[in-house]
Amino acid sequence: MSGKNYGPKARPKAVQANYLIYGKQPVKLLAEQENYLLEELYLVKGQHQEWLEIYQNLPKKSRKLFEPEQFAKLFAEPVNHQNVAAKIRPKKSLTSEQLLLNEKAPQKILLCDQITDIGNCGAIIRSALAFAFEKIIFPKHHAPNDFAKLVKASAGYALQSEIYYENNLVRLILKLKAQGYWVVGLDGQAKGELAEIKNFAKLALIIGNENRGIRR
Repeated sequence: MSGKNYGPKARPKAVQANYLIYGKQPVKLLAEQENYLLEELYLVKGQHQEWLEIYQNLPKKSRKLFEPEQFAKLFAEPVNHQNVAAKIRPKKSLTSEQLLLNEKAPQKILLCDQITDIGNCGAIIRSALAFAFEKIIFPKHHAPNDFAKLVKASAGYALQSEIYYENNLVRLILKLKAQGYWVVGLDGQAKGELAEIKNFAKLALIIGNENRGIRR
């Protein structure tokens, strides 16, 4: 590829943080599995060879190459970007009402009660998918609301999850019980074993705040 075929002239400008994801794993998952969300791909000249196939399949207006010092200006603060970033389209937030109205209700739902640390949320999303919890519910307040950071913290797996937001988790729990869900809370002091819940046909699992645990 010659320098003349790099697409529109790259003009470094910081991208709004909650629409900018970066790092090889998150961007790769975005491009390969959720490309409808990919608005622009940003790469560093001389470090972009592994991205050529994805790069060439994008419209010219959606792909940009930067010199290293220009690339850094895309970010409002220093980050470990691994020479790749992408601007994503806003992903519509889902509500728990939409979840409950779904005729094919999920058998496993994860409720996160005021978990505020973005790193913890990312780890929880990765673990949830590993255990087939594809529906994850956060409260509208006291929870991460920067989707791009959530994608990065989860190594991209937030893109594969259905994330919902609920004003009142207590009210939602009552609705889930009425629909036949077993509601189970995780607690470090509990006497029960996780193995005991594996046979529940419909399960809603609650994880509490890092310091206070599950609210009462």
